[in-house]
Amino acid sequence: MPASSKSHTVSPVWKYFAYFDVGHHPGMKYFRICLICHEKQIHKKVNCTKYYSPTPLVNHLRQAHKEQYEEYLILAEERKKKSEVATAVSSMKTIKEHFPTVSTTKEKFNHQYAKWIVDDDMPLTAGQSMNFRDMMQVVNKIIPPDYRTTVNILTEKK
Repeated sequence: MPASSKSHTVSPVWKYFAYFDVGHHPGMKYFRICLICHEKQIHKKVNCTKYYSPTPLVNHLRQAHKEQYEEYLILAEERKKKSEVATAVSSMKTIKEHFPTVSTTKEKFNHQYAKWIVDDDMPLTAGQSMNFRDMMQVVNKIIPPDYRTTVNILTEKK
């Protein structure tokens, strides 16, 4: 889901719309599909612009789905009242909290390198050998960590 303002993610209008899978529909990044129309076998897409504004979605509801628009107005008013009462920061998780942390290739390599140093009883300075560095550059422009970085990797607490 594209990131934008907090109101974008909690507006009650999103109950009536879905995202296109940009992997299958790369040109539909700014469009949303109306779920009400979709149930009626009408494939209505609504452009939310590059700012992901819910205004075009609300306008579609108002013009095409009067009953759902009235429901939206009630939900929006309830949400407004709740936000006025709430003083604490919203408990909504950031997008980063929904996905596991992914290490970079360099971090993965550094950990594997440190493991190799320990498992094979290699000197901590093995990565500083010009022949070893040249070999790694050929593989993928990888530069092995220096002595200090290797020691830090080996001593970090997990």
